[in-house]
Amino acid sequence: MRLRDAVIKLGQRLPLWVRQKIAASPFSLVIRRTLDLLLRDKIVLVSLSGPLQGHKMRLNWRHHKEYAFGVYEPAVVNAIQHIVKPGWVYADVGAHLGYITLLLAKQVGPTGKVIAFEPFPNNYAVSYLGRRRGEMHVLAQPKK
Repeated sequence: MRLRDAVIKLGQRLPLWVRQKIAASPFSLVIRRTLDLLLRDKIVLVSLSGPLQGHKMRLNWRHHKEYAFGVYEPAVVNAIQHIVKPGWVYADVGAHLGYITLLLAKQVGPTGKVIAFEPFPNNYAVSYLGRRRGEMHVLAQPKK
C-alpha cells in the first residue's frame, strides 16, 4: 500500500463530524496542501467514504478531496438522504463529476432512475466511467 493510500484510509476512518471540523478549520489549507504532495497524479481512482462508502470515483485529487473524505456539501447530502425516496425518477442537470448523481442513485434504488446531464465533456468523461462499468443505474447519454 502506498503512503498516500494509507493516509486517505486513515482520514476516512475518522468520524464524519471530525472530518467536517477539520475541513472547516483554519488548518484545512495546510492539510490540503500536504495531501496534494502525497498524491501528485492529476486524475485518480479513489474509494469514497461517508454516504457513498464502498463506491469509487475518478477524481482530480487537487480539486475534489472532499468527495473522498465524505465532507462534500453536507447540507445537500443530508437533504437528499432525508427527502429522496426509493422509486423516484430524478434529473441531475449539471451533474459535474457525478457525486450527487451517485448519491441520488443510491437513494432511489433499483426501482428508481437518475438521469444525469453534464454539458462539459471533461467532467462527463470522468463521471461516465461509473456507468460503463455498471456500478449504478444512472442513465448518462454521451454527446453525439
